[in-house]
Amino acid sequence: MGPPGPPPGDRRTFEAANIQVLRVHDGLIVESRDHHDHLALIVGGDGRSELVTALDGKQRA
Repeated sequence: MGPPGPPPGDRRTFEAANIQVLRVHDGLIVESRDHHDHLALIVGGDGRSELVTALDGKQRA
């Protein structure tokens, strides 16, 4: 099974909020963290059914 979301070549677009937090010391990046709106990425990538299936399985365990 391939990755969730639209097939390659699908030209749909969507927007999601993301932020990168960098810590710089002496002009060099010493730490980097990325924060994403994961739910928006799942919905935008058409992965809702996979998310529901995964969450349903965890609730039954």
